[in-house]
Amino acid sequence: MSVKCFFLDLDGTLIDSLPSLYEAYVSVLEGYSKTPTKEEFDSLNGPSIREIAKYFKDKYLLDDSVDQIESTYLDRIESCYYSSKPFIETDSFLKESYDKGIALFLVTSSPGKKAKKVLEINGWTAYFSGVISGDQVESSKPHPEIYNLACKRVDFQKEEIVVVEDSINGVKSALGAKLKVYQIVRNDSDVYDESFKITTLSNLL
Repeated sequence: MSVKCFFLDLDGTLIDSLPSLYEAYVSVLEGYSKTPTKEEFDSLNGPSIREIAKYFKDKYLLDDSVDQIESTYLDRIESCYYSSKPFIETDSFLKESYDKGIALFLVTSSPGKKAKKVLEINGWTAYFSGVISGDQVESSKPHPEIYNLACKRVDFQKEEIVVVEDSINGVKSALGAKLKVYQIVRNDSDVYDESFKITTLSNLL
């Protein structure tokens, strides 16, 4: 594959953070005496925490403000998120991509501060040329805004960029920006389209 730039999602793509995020999701809803479901959690893989807070308020008719719900959710994430481990092939994939001269950009719905801390914790900061995060856009995945913004931030043509996502919302976001995208599928993840599916990051190199 001839690629000059990777746009990489973070959660579920580079780090195994979805169990921690699910724990936070369950904690928030149970704190409001609501019933969490795996199906709902999966559908919320892509939107920002702010958008999820708005969704909770509207769906569950919560008395707390969106700001309060968002703050509660971020506190729950803070308590477990940074212990999330990289997937087994992530370190070697990032190093090999960097050594090949492929530019790496993190494109994540997570807040920029948290995403950058994850890079620091794992020793990946030097590999990445930039971070485009959920707090830099109005609309999160599956809306294409975050990938459109990422394209404006790089000196590459769209034909030279490959996106790697784990969620259907992420795939839709990249396709909406007219980018080539692969969905890394682990465990029981829903597949957007078999033609986009990969099972390991090493398939890309």
